[in-house]
Amino acid sequence: MPRDYIQISLGLREFSVLDLKEHESEIIVEVIKTLSYGVCPECGESTNKVHQYKGRAIDDIPIQGKRLQLKLKQRRFKSASCGKVFTERFGSIRSRSHRTIRYEQYLYEHGKNRALKDIAVEYQVKYTSLRRLWFRCAQEVLANRPAQHPKKMGIDEFSVAKRHEYRMVLTDLEKHCVVTTLNGRDSAGLKSYLQTFS
Repeated sequence: MPRDYIQISLGLREFSVLDLKEHESEIIVEVIKTLSYGVCPECGESTNKVHQYKGRAIDDIPIQGKRLQLKLKQRRFKSASCGKVFTERFGSIRSRSHRTIRYEQYLYEHGKNRALKDIAVEYQVKYTSLRRLWFRCAQEVLANRPAQHPKKMGIDEFSVAKRHEYRMVLTDLEKHCVVTTLNGRDSAGLKSYLQTFS
Protein backbone atom coordinates (compact mmCIF):
# COMPACT_ATOMS: atom_id res chain seq x y z
CA MET A 1 0.00 0.00 0.00
CA PRO A 2 1.53 3.38 -1.01
CA ARG A 3 2.84 5.33 1.95
CA ASP A 4 1.34 8.62 0.75
CA TYR A 5 -2.12 7.05 0.67
CA ILE A 6 -1.78 5.86 4.27
CA GLN A 7 -0.64 9.29 5.42
CA ILE A 8 -3.67 10.97 3.85
CA SER A 9 -6.12 8.37 5.16
CA LEU A 10 -4.83 8.80 8.71
CA GLY A 11 -5.94 12.41 8.70
CA LEU A 12 -3.37 13.39 11.33
CA ARG A 13 -1.45 16.14 9.60
CA GLU A 14 0.92 16.81 12.49
CA PHE A 15 2.58 13.43 11.89
CA SER A 16 4.75 12.00 9.13
CA VAL A 17 4.60 8.27 8.40
CA LEU A 18 7.90 6.43 8.82
CA ASP A 19 6.81 2.84 8.33
CA LEU A 20 3.75 0.64 7.94
CA LYS A 21 3.11 -2.96 8.94
CA GLU A 22 -0.19 -4.62 8.12
CA HIS A 23 -1.21 -7.78 9.94
CA GLU A 24 -4.29 -9.96 9.86
CA SER A 25 -6.20 -8.06 12.53
CA GLU A 26 -4.28 -4.81 12.96
CA ILE A 27 -2.30 -2.13 11.18
CA ILE A 28 0.74 -0.61 12.87
CA VAL A 29 1.94 2.75 11.58
CA GLU A 30 5.19 4.26 12.81
CA VAL A 31 4.92 8.05 12.96
CA ILE A 32 6.89 11.07 14.09
CA LYS A 33 5.82 14.68 14.52
CA THR A 34 6.40 16.58 11.29
CA LEU A 35 7.84 19.65 13.03
CA SER A 36 11.49 18.96 13.71
CA TYR A 37 11.76 21.34 16.67
CA GLY A 38 10.12 21.98 20.02
CA VAL A 39 9.48 25.10 22.10
CA CYS A 40 10.88 25.04 25.62
CA PRO A 41 8.13 25.66 28.22
CA GLU A 42 10.72 27.22 30.54
CA CYS A 43 12.45 29.85 28.38
CA GLY A 44 10.22 29.88 25.29
CA GLU A 45 13.10 29.25 22.89
CA SER A 46 12.75 26.76 20.04
CA THR A 47 15.31 24.00 19.59
CA ASN A 48 15.89 21.02 17.33
CA LYS A 49 18.49 19.44 19.60
CA VAL A 50 17.13 15.97 20.41
CA HIS A 51 18.07 14.70 23.84
CA GLN A 52 16.28 11.35 23.61
CA TYR A 53 13.73 9.36 21.61
CA LYS A 54 10.92 7.53 23.37
CA GLY A 55 8.43 5.08 21.87
CA ARG A 56 4.70 5.31 22.63
CA ALA A 57 1.94 2.98 21.48
CA ILE A 58 -1.19 4.99 20.64
CA ASP A 59 -4.52 3.44 19.66
CA ASP A 60 -6.45 5.19 16.90
CA ILE A 61 -9.74 4.76 15.05
CA PRO A 62 -9.94 1.36 13.31
CA ILE A 63 -9.21 1.43 9.60
CA GLN A 64 -10.35 -1.07 6.96
CA GLY A 65 -11.99 -3.09 9.73
CA LYS A 66 -8.70 -3.55 11.54
CA ARG A 67 -7.32 -2.18 14.78
CA LEU A 68 -5.01 0.77 14.15
CA GLN A 69 -2.04 1.43 16.37
CA LEU A 70 0.35 4.34 16.00
CA LYS A 71 3.90 3.56 16.97
CA LEU A 72 4.86 7.08 17.97
CA LYS A 73 8.50 8.12 17.96
CA GLN A 74 8.37 10.89 20.56
CA ARG A 75 11.29 13.25 21.06
CA ARG A 76 12.69 14.89 24.15
CA PHE A 77 14.48 18.11 23.34
CA LYS A 78 17.12 20.02 25.26
CA SER A 79 17.01 23.80 25.25
CA ALA A 80 20.26 25.44 24.24
CA SER A 81 19.31 28.55 26.23
CA CYS A 82 18.35 27.21 29.65
CA GLY A 83 19.39 23.55 29.41
CA LYS A 84 15.92 22.23 30.29
CA VAL A 85 14.98 18.84 28.86
CA PHE A 86 11.34 18.67 27.77
CA THR A 87 9.04 16.32 25.86
CA GLU A 88 7.28 17.43 22.70
CA ARG A 89 3.49 17.79 22.85
CA PHE A 90 0.79 16.91 20.35
CA GLY A 91 -2.49 18.46 19.35
CA SER A 92 -4.16 15.14 18.59
CA ILE A 93 -3.01 13.20 21.68
CA ARG A 94 -3.46 14.14 25.31
CA SER A 95 -0.45 14.06 27.60
CA ARG A 96 0.14 10.52 28.94
CA SER A 97 -2.80 9.15 26.97
CA HIS A 98 -2.65 5.89 25.01
CA ARG A 99 -5.33 6.98 22.53
CA THR A 100 -5.78 9.79 20.06
CA ILE A 101 -8.38 12.41 20.97
CA ARG A 102 -10.46 11.47 17.95
CA TYR A 103 -10.46 7.81 19.04
CA GLU A 104 -11.70 8.88 22.47
CA GLN A 105 -14.52 10.77 20.74
CA TYR A 106 -15.18 7.72 18.57
CA LEU A 107 -15.60 5.51 21.65
CA TYR A 108 -17.73 8.17 23.34
CA GLU A 109 -20.12 8.37 20.39
CA HIS A 110 -20.43 4.57 20.27
CA GLY A 111 -21.20 4.55 23.98
CA LYS A 112 -24.25 6.77 23.69
CA ASN A 113 -26.57 3.98 22.61
CA ARG A 114 -24.71 0.85 23.66
CA ALA A 115 -23.54 -0.75 26.89
CA LEU A 116 -19.98 0.29 27.73
CA LYS A 117 -19.10 -3.29 28.66
CA ASP A 118 -19.96 -4.42 25.12
CA ILE A 119 -17.81 -1.68 23.61
CA ALA A 120 -14.93 -2.54 25.95
CA VAL A 121 -15.00 -6.13 24.69
CA GLU A 122 -15.35 -5.19 21.02
CA TYR A 123 -12.51 -2.66 21.02
CA GLN A 124 -10.33 -4.45 23.58
CA VAL A 125 -10.39 -1.58 26.06
CA LYS A 126 -10.43 -2.05 29.83
CA TYR A 127 -13.94 -1.36 31.08
CA THR A 128 -12.78 0.89 33.93
CA SER A 129 -10.64 2.95 31.53
CA LEU A 130 -13.49 3.23 29.04
CA ARG A 131 -15.90 4.32 31.76
CA ARG A 132 -13.55 7.10 32.92
CA LEU A 133 -12.98 8.16 29.31
CA TRP A 134 -16.69 8.24 28.51
CA PHE A 135 -17.68 10.36 31.50
CA ARG A 136 -14.79 12.77 30.92
CA CYS A 137 -15.88 13.26 27.31
CA ALA A 138 -19.48 13.74 28.44
CA GLN A 139 -18.40 16.44 30.90
CA GLU A 140 -16.43 18.21 28.18
CA VAL A 141 -19.45 18.16 25.87
CA LEU A 142 -21.67 19.64 28.58
CA ALA A 143 -19.09 22.29 29.47
CA ASN A 144 -18.79 23.42 25.84
CA ARG A 145 -22.52 23.38 25.14
CA PRO A 146 -23.97 26.89 24.75
CA ALA A 147 -26.15 27.86 27.69
CA GLN A 148 -29.86 27.54 26.94
CA HIS A 149 -31.86 29.57 29.42
CA PRO A 150 -35.45 28.60 30.15
CA LYS A 151 -38.19 30.65 28.49
CA LYS A 152 -40.62 29.98 31.33
CA MET A 153 -39.34 29.38 34.82
CA GLY A 154 -41.01 28.50 38.08
CA ILE A 155 -39.68 29.49 41.50
CA ASP A 156 -40.40 27.68 44.74
CA GLU A 157 -38.77 27.33 48.14
CA PHE A 158 -38.17 24.54 50.60
CA SER A 159 -36.67 24.27 54.05
CA VAL A 160 -33.83 22.14 55.35
CA ALA A 161 -32.38 21.69 58.84
CA LYS A 162 -35.80 21.78 60.54
CA ARG A 163 -36.90 25.02 58.86
CA HIS A 164 -33.84 26.95 60.02
CA GLU A 165 -32.36 27.03 56.53
CA TYR A 166 -34.08 27.66 53.22
CA ARG A 167 -33.38 27.01 49.55
CA MET A 168 -34.99 28.23 46.35
CA VAL A 169 -35.53 25.80 43.50
CA LEU A 170 -35.87 27.07 39.93
CA THR A 171 -37.59 24.85 37.38
CA ASP A 172 -38.02 24.90 33.62
CA LEU A 173 -41.80 24.88 33.16
CA GLU A 174 -41.57 23.73 29.52
CA LYS A 175 -39.08 20.90 30.00
CA HIS A 176 -40.39 19.99 33.48
CA CYS A 177 -36.96 19.79 35.05
CA VAL A 178 -34.94 21.50 37.77
CA VAL A 179 -32.66 24.27 36.51
CA THR A 180 -30.81 24.99 39.74
CA THR A 181 -31.16 25.55 43.46
CA LEU A 182 -30.10 28.71 45.29
CA ASN A 183 -29.11 29.21 48.91
CA GLY A 184 -31.56 31.26 50.94
CA ARG A 185 -34.86 32.71 49.76
CA ASP A 186 -34.14 36.43 49.45
CA SER A 187 -34.60 38.37 46.23
CA ALA A 188 -30.94 39.47 46.12
CA GLY A 189 -29.72 35.92 45.49
CA LEU A 190 -32.36 35.38 42.82
CA LYS A 191 -31.55 38.67 41.12
CA SER A 192 -27.84 37.85 41.08
CA TYR A 193 -28.54 34.50 39.42
CA LEU A 194 -30.90 35.96 36.80
CA GLN A 195 -28.25 38.51 35.84
CA THR A 196 -26.11 35.64 34.53
CA PHE A 197 -28.70 35.19 31.75
CA SER A 198 -27.74 38.46 30.11
